[in-house]
Amino acid sequence: MSTPSVLPRGDAKSRLLDAALALIRAKGYAATSVADLCEAAGVTKGAFFHHFPSKDALAVAAAEHWTRMTGALFAAAPYHAPADPLDRLLAYVDFRAALLKGAVPEFTCLAGTMLQEAYDTHPDICAACAASITGHAATLEADIAEAMRTRGIVTDWTAGSLALHTQAVFQGAFILAKAKGGPEIAAESIAHLRRYITLLFKADQPRETPTMTKTTSAPDGLHSLTPHLVCAGATAAIEFYKKAFGAEEMVRLPGPGGKLMHARLSINGSSVMLVDEMPDWRSRSPKTLKGTPVTIHLVVDDVDAATARAVAAGATVVMPVADQFWGDRYGIVEDPFGHRWSLATPQKAMTPDEIIAAARTVMPM
Repeated sequence: MSTPSVLPRGDAKSRLLDAALALIRAKGYAATSVADLCEAAGVTKGAFFHHFPSKDALAVAAAEHWTRMTGALFAAAPYHAPADPLDRLLAYVDFRAALLKGAVPEFTCLAGTMLQEAYDTHPDICAACAASITGHAATLEADIAEAMRTRGIVTDWTAGSLALHTQAVFQGAFILAKAKGGPEIAAESIAHLRRYITLLFKADQPRETPTMTKTTSAPDGLHSLTPHLVCAGATAAIEFYKKAFGAEEMVRLPGPGGKLMHARLSINGSSVMLVDEMPDWRSRSPKTLKGTPVTIHLVVDDVDAATARAVAAGATVVMPVADQFWGDRYGIVEDPFGHRWSLATPQKAMTPDEIIAAARTVMPM
């Protein structure tokens, strides 16, 4: 992922972090001085030491900044779109290959670059860089595990080990690119990785038929369509949803600075995904956007009791619970994070024609 040659004129701390991303990938950590960073960022040394007590402290913060930036990039990438989990994994490898553009420093990994220098001498930097690489690998595990399940693969290797192997290939490819001065050899290594994964899963063998599971592609615990909520404070949102809707936490992937890169809850047997907002990557919460056009619909056994529970946990009533013409007892609340939830208890089954007829009695059509 490239860094602009002309750094944006943000605050001094942000400019220093962006300068670190560019310079360390170009020169290495040891060869990058505080003076170099200040010159690239257009700040004084006084500003540097106001924000960071040392160059090592900046390196740790830069690794965390890199994790946030790349995490948002990969979360929004198109490789998540295919229905089949193996297709998603292969599309991810293709996406990584497509990032091999520009000069070598523009596509190599900051975490890997610093880790090669600091693994035995700077434990804090080593830990931050390792967390960046292994944390990203963890985002691949669900697709790998589902691809294994749908193809009946039972073996002594795990989804986690294969996810880490992909990162080993990418980091090794970056080293070869530095040795050769260009992306061609890295692209060859990534192409070999794709062939290896294809052979590993024997992708030409039949997949599960639709009669074997309720859906043909969604992992266990997920339906084909799942809401993914951006929250200003995802950790607090998880606790609210537990209190308000009886949510059960299924997955949590911590990110730098106490934020969450990913979480999944189960509410009444359906999944909801959450992530902390990242405005720099156009991932904004309803609070930042001053509202939401989306309402999440939740069917419950007792809508009055469910609404009272949500309000007690901190939700605000938008539409009071009442009997509705389509056969539900129904109301709407807004949670403390700006998301709206319609809660409903079906009272009687109605055909489409009956609903249309009932609607005409309450509104002009």
